[in-house]
Amino acid sequence: MELKSFSQLDTELTHLRRLYEMGAYSFLSTQNYITYQIKLGKIDAKKPLSNRYANLEDNAEIVRDYLKNHSTEYLRELIFIRIISALETFFTDTLRDVFVHTSEPFKRQDATIEFNVGEILSSKSIDDLQNRILVRDRRKLTSGGISETEKYYRKIFEVDFNNYGHRYKKVKEFYDRRHLFVHSLGLSENGVKLIAKTDRKYKIEYSTDKRELDISEDYLLDCISEIRNFSSYIHTDIISKITKPQWKEKDFNDEPKNSLNLIIEVIDNNLKEFDPQFKFRIGEHVYSLANFLKSFDKKDGYIELKLVGWEGALNNYYRLIKQLKVEGKIGKIKGNFDGREWQKE
Repeated sequence: MELKSFSQLDTELTHLRRLYEMGAYSFLSTQNYITYQIKLGKIDAKKPLSNRYANLEDNAEIVRDYLKNHSTEYLRELIFIRIISALETFFTDTLRDVFVHTSEPFKRQDATIEFNVGEILSSKSIDDLQNRILVRDRRKLTSGGISETEKYYRKIFEVDFNNYGHRYKKVKEFYDRRHLFVHSLGLSENGVKLIAKTDRKYKIEYSTDKRELDISEDYLLDCISEIRNFSSYIHTDIISKITKPQWKEKDFNDEPKNSLNLIIEVIDNNLKEFDPQFKFRIGEHVYSLANFLKSFDKKDGYIELKLVGWEGALNNYYRLIKQLKVEGKIGKIKGNFDGREWQKE
């Protein structure tokens, strides 16, 4: 079993490593080519470079020196920033993937969320409300950084990032360095190279006196490898949790579930009783058909419904269908209850 969020991250990391290797090779090849053409006299070092693909304002000498001194540095920095963004996406998308399998772990939360009456009544199903809660949690992780994600995963999924061992500190350093590159860039003395400035918090946390940070090739490749290993650890732990018996989806109703299968001859194609949002009473409560609808198929003048729910609910809905037949709005009705011919009236 593999969650989509993990396979997407793994693919992204593969592409990013390939981008760096191909990009660095291309920059070096172009630099060597310009140098060689200048030496042969086929390119004037003091004139702008141009070909059928591009028309550069800088002269050939400047382009060559830029490729030599800055291009791969910027490439590594941009790729590094994207790596951490991809990890953040993995964390938030994992919430969605877990929710597909079970909502049980999310019930651990003691947080409250407010809905106004209009939002609740306009929701087409409980799925709408659940998705809003899921979106709220994903936004919380996006804005909270690794520390907020760590607390959330420990509380909701019982996954402790610290069990990854001393290497978890490397992951946190990746996060903090990415933050500095995104928010703390400054101009160096020559006014050319944008450099990430360390702050007091970073220096204390990682016991360094460095004023400026860079992304070396070794650092970038180590980051890709470590993020792959760390995400694999999280993914494996999550899988082990969502397959536990206590995490299996619990039914909202404690009564045993029954199934009702109906094949109905359609006369009126606009009957509201076959709309998933159709509401009907069960005792003092009102429910939507969608709460019980397992499948719906319409073809050749017939509707086939498969419903799952407690016997009282299925009996109530069946009575509504029988009334439609009395009123001449539908034709023949065939069906079975839990595999037996349906006899409830």
